[in-house]
Amino acid sequence: MPKTISRLEQARTIRLLNRSTHAVSLTEDGERLLPLAGEVTRGIEKADAAISVASRDCVAGRVRITAPTSILTTCLVPLPQHARDQLQQTERNLRGSDRMADLADEAIDLTIRTGPLDGIPGNRAQVLCEFPWVTCVAPNDLARRGTSQAPNNLESYDLISLSVVRTFGVDFGID
Repeated sequence: MPKTISRLEQARTIRLLNRSTHAVSLTEDGERLLPLAGEVTRGIEKADAAISVASRDCVAGRVRITAPTSILTTCLVPLPQHARDQLQQTERNLRGSDRMADLADEAIDLTIRTGPLDGIPGNRAQVLCEFPWVTCVAPNDLARRGTSQAPNNLESYDLISLSVVRTFGVDFGID
């Protein structure tokens, strides 16, 4: 810093500091410059903060996200470190729900859903990933009812199912 001040004094042919072997104090010019230098420094810090946020392409502020509870607990809550770094300036409000929410009415910024969004006005969908649905039968259920040969036969089994599977169907195969 002393070299920077010396260069400024030389460039402007002024003295900003009184220097002695025991003390350093501001000159009259230094006293006049100090408040202005503070304003400039704060302006530079503000610009730097704005640039660094923009350059990181970082989301800031409150973000309301809704997703099925299973996706919320397995994917969103344990976010990888690089994703947490991107969201460090956000306040995240996560809601687990399987129902279709009215995004505008409930002030939701982002929803993650499984299945099609046909017929829902104002929503824009983007496929994040595809995953297979797997139907499993407990061994004692197979012993009691036998191996199903067609999807319709599954209705007689004890099912725990998501409505999206019942609504949009399944491809059937026996492994």
